[in-house]
Amino acid sequence: MTTQEITEEWLSSLVAGHEWTAVIPYEHHRAGGRVVPVKVVRRTATQIIALVGEDERRYRAKDGRLVGDGWKKIPSPASEEAVAEARRENRRLNMAARLRDCDFKKLPYETLEAMFKLLPPQTAQDA
Repeated sequence: MTTQEITEEWLSSLVAGHEWTAVIPYEHHRAGGRVVPVKVVRRTATQIIALVGEDERRYRAKDGRLVGDGWKKIPSPASEEAVAEARRENRRLNMAARLRDCDFKKLPYETLEAMFKLLPPQTAQDA
């Protein structure tokens, strides 16, 4: 995913009203990520207060790290390609989850047959 680097220059350019879209990766190395709007609400000499999604968060102005958590940083702007990639991966994961939870025994024969033809053959009997 392509995201903008968090630099001192970029942090110093952030002012109230500055908005962008970010992709926040899921934890545990899962594919995809949360696509969220980020908006700077206000800025003080030492902090950048931003809405990340619906949550108001405070970041240190000097390095962009979350106040109270030394590891997380202010989400950086994501490219349109990165946002589209994250949305596509999230959609794929949601479709897989719906298929996993589907009760295939209740589907009509014709639907199952059409779905079966889409699957790669696993045994000599399937071919």
